[in-house]
Amino acid sequence: MMNFGEALEALKAGKKVKLPHWNGYWVRENDTVKMHCKDGKVLDIRETEDVFYTLGNIASADWELAEECDINLNVHTFGFGEALRNLRSGKKVARAGWNGKGMYIYLVHGFDCDKENLRNEASQILPHDEVAMHGTGVATFLSHIDMRTANGDVCVGWLASQTDMLSEDWTIVE
Repeated sequence: MMNFGEALEALKAGKKVKLPHWNGYWVRENDTVKMHCKDGKVLDIRETEDVFYTLGNIASADWELAEECDINLNVHTFGFGEALRNLRSGKKVARAGWNGKGMYIYLVHGFDCDKENLRNEASQILPHDEVAMHGTGVATFLSHIDMRTANGDVCVGWLASQTDMLSEDWTIVE
């Protein structure tokens, strides 16, 4: 990781630099800095649409050399609302900004489970709770979002952070 002073020196030397959550990068071209964006656009830094966003990026202290990272331009990314729509249609989604490789989230649809089929703590607790068993011996598990972690484990009941909900770097996982 580099602060922007170090990233600027790398830019001057012709290196590509980026922030960890970016799918694109910045590079020196024709005595200016060109921003190669996730959607394939190339913008001169002097033409930035949101100067405060760009200045906020410059203030970051976690710059890295883009040559050392996986960069895949022309990847369709989207916000959290579209991520939820994709989950509801059965797709897996992930954030490009997540550090772990292979991480994604997916929707688990709700289901009913007879007390004979309950496992682990649920098999010990729920059969004794008449409200949870609806007086029928059947427990209803509500729909929820689970996550595949970077090491392949399953995290049941994943919750989105504010950063996750406000990010525009969501992608579909094939």
